[in-house]
Amino acid sequence: MDGRKGLSILSQMSFSGKHTPVILVVVVAAVAFVTAGLSRLRLDPDVLSTLPPDLPEVGALRTLRDAFAGGGDLVVSVESLDAETAKAAVTSLAGRFREAAHLCRTVQEGDSMENSETAGALLAWVLQNGNPLKLEAVRRRLEGTDGPQKHLERVLEELASSPDPGVVQRWQYDPLGLLGGVDLGQMMAFQEAGLGASSADGTFRMLFLTPKEKLSGYRKAEGWLKEVDQVVAAWRSSDAKFSDVVVRMTGEPAFMAEIGGGIERDLSGTLGLGTALIAALYWFMHRRWKPLFWILLLMGVSILFSLSLAGWTVGKLTVMSLGFASIVLGIVVDYGVLILQEARTHPELDAQGVRRLAMPGILAGAATNSAVFFALLFISLPGLAELGLLVGMNVVTGALVMLTFMPYVAVRHRVLDGDHERTRGGMVTHRYAIVGTVLMAAGVATVLLWRGLPPFEGGAAVLRPTHSKAAENWDLVQQRLGKADVATVPVVLTFEDAAGAQSKAAEVGALLAKLRLEGVIEGIALPSTFLPHEGYQKSNEPGIGWFVKHRRVLEDAVLKEGFTEETLLLFRGVMSAWEEWLGEIAANPKMRPAATPAAGADDLLRRFVGREETTGVGRDGSKLVALGFVQMKGQPGNPDPVKLAELDAKLSSQAGVRLAAWESLGQALSERVQQDITREMLPIIAILLVMLSLAYRNWRDLLLSVLILALGVAALMATMALVGKSWNLASLAALPLLLGTGIDYGIHTILAMKRDGNDVRRVRHSTGRAVFFCGATTVIGFMSLVVADNRGVASLGTACAAGTVWILLLVLWLLPHWRCWIFGRTVQK
Repeated sequence: MDGRKGLSILSQMSFSGKHTPVILVVVVAAVAFVTAGLSRLRLDPDVLSTLPPDLPEVGALRTLRDAFAGGGDLVVSVESLDAETAKAAVTSLAGRFREAAHLCRTVQEGDSMENSETAGALLAWVLQNGNPLKLEAVRRRLEGTDGPQKHLERVLEELASSPDPGVVQRWQYDPLGLLGGVDLGQMMAFQEAGLGASSADGTFRMLFLTPKEKLSGYRKAEGWLKEVDQVVAAWRSSDAKFSDVVVRMTGEPAFMAEIGGGIERDLSGTLGLGTALIAALYWFMHRRWKPLFWILLLMGVSILFSLSLAGWTVGKLTVMSLGFASIVLGIVVDYGVLILQEARTHPELDAQGVRRLAMPGILAGAATNSAVFFALLFISLPGLAELGLLVGMNVVTGALVMLTFMPYVAVRHRVLDGDHERTRGGMVTHRYAIVGTVLMAAGVATVLLWRGLPPFEGGAAVLRPTHSKAAENWDLVQQRLGKADVATVPVVLTFEDAAGAQSKAAEVGALLAKLRLEGVIEGIALPSTFLPHEGYQKSNEPGIGWFVKHRRVLEDAVLKEGFTEETLLLFRGVMSAWEEWLGEIAANPKMRPAATPAAGADDLLRRFVGREETTGVGRDGSKLVALGFVQMKGQPGNPDPVKLAELDAKLSSQAGVRLAAWESLGQALSERVQQDITREMLPIIAILLVMLSLAYRNWRDLLLSVLILALGVAALMATMALVGKSWNLASLAALPLLLGTGIDYGIHTILAMKRDGNDVRRVRHSTGRAVFFCGATTVIGFMSLVVADNRGVASLGTACAAGTVWILLLVLWLLPHWRCWIFGRTVQK
């Protein structure tokens, strides 16, 4: 269409010259509003932001990610055919990343206990917060002029006679026996469950990269990962022996970039696919380009306003709410086609008359649609609540845009399109409708009685991307670092008072030990020995001072007995940490740094002992939190669901103890969503009944609409049961969504039947054609979500599309005949 024809349409809108400044102001204001709204819109890849924040399981996962160091790390796995190459590769690659200081704030390689400096600082922290009696016992063995010599002679005898390789290895790295002052069994259990960064055979090793700056968005994460890939590529090409080493990446930056990029691709892909299919369908049915151009143009304006409103209201699009634009696309185009059809059917009407004719059905449909979508605001899932808010607002916006502009377009093109003849009515037979009604009701009832209702699939896996390289790599990490028949589940402990942290952890440990005896879990690893204890630190200070004072004497004694310098690395790491700690106390005697980790252990300790922010009304501050692990039957990353549920039930009575497992979250979400849907359906049904009563003003048409919706939902459930599909956290929301989108078709058809005297043939060839196109475009809008990268969004689109097809079939085929039966046969015109 050229510019003159476009202006001729605009000129029909009865705007005189004196209104031109007002129009320009309105246009400029609208452009500014849309631009500002779009600039506020961001894509939120955080899956947790779509979940109920009050669920303890959601809080535990958020704490696991945010409160501990490493929650935002990139986890790099290095795998080779032999252990030596893998170890050399990790060391070499870590060196490359340390050189790239602009990329990484910290780089942690290999097993933490293989690094003498880190291990020494960690042991120093454990000893200074441990039971003073144990450290005192170690000191007494080494006191006196001949104390170190006698102790070392006993160590040499044990090294010569002990058949236990573990004992031999311990004395080789700790000849002075500092490990005797700690609970070695507990430390080793935690080492195996939480600190290990290499597989048992040494061929699979880990590297943890902390970004230099916090990655505030998925685009920054993508850019940072590209630079990381460049470092890896340069490192691999620098040495031929690393050419076959496999490097994989996972962790928060990888998930952030993957999910955020997926949302952007899904949004553009579903919109593009939906628009193309709708245009193709319109061309197939009407073979007219000019009305199609205006429909697409106004639809684009509606989508821009939709995205702008999203920016002004919620300010973000998540993995759950990204589908709103495709849903709006399928609904808003319906209003334009209905207006165009009314103009063709009534060629005697001008634009104002066409608007008056189409307005009742469009406003009734938009009102019922938006009311149902707004009802989703009361669902506990923030992602679905945002979806309902966005769709509800933009359905109203789209209806207003179409009612404002489309009548002028429709009047302009109805004669040019040659579609102005009124359809002639005629007598129709109800025979096929009777057969269809009986077969439909009998078929649905038979399938539901035979297969039952579709089951509900609990679990949060539906929230993951359909194809996720980061998730696959994370699963591989769990498999390679764990045992084949054991699953490790994180446990988050929150302490109201840091002073009582160790005693609280001991209580939890006693409960878990009881559960292990009962067979609920297989192993326990709590960070009790790593928690701060101010009282113990004060009591241990004199003993620590003695070790620091006699450091040189003890080192000389070790070397004199024939031990090598290497055997002193752990001891020297401990002494260096203690010297620094005592120096801080001397410099700040009034502000003792009792809860400050020893130097060199800070980054490692913050991986399982951290602070949880408690900002809010009257709650500014933070709490001490700790990360432990339990081992139970199952497979890495896939614990036994029965045992997990039993463990969750046992721990739920303990304040401040939460499982941080996606599997337990899935069960909690399932219960919450089912409760929400059950609670929401009654208000939604009540809202629909009120809206339909206002639209029809008689109980029989109201009954017809309810019957259509009920049979459509039953047909959807029968279809799902027949093909073996189940409901999940996302697709369950299809029920209220289906009521909202499906009600439109009944409204338009019933009002047309009422207006045209129950002329079935005429209604089918006029309003029926528009309703068919409307339903087809809505199905296209929902089906475009099937290609979304998020499993939940895809399943939601599939369920809504299938339900819409059934309701559309009922409305076009059976509803006109049902109305004839209820109101009596009317003479056809």
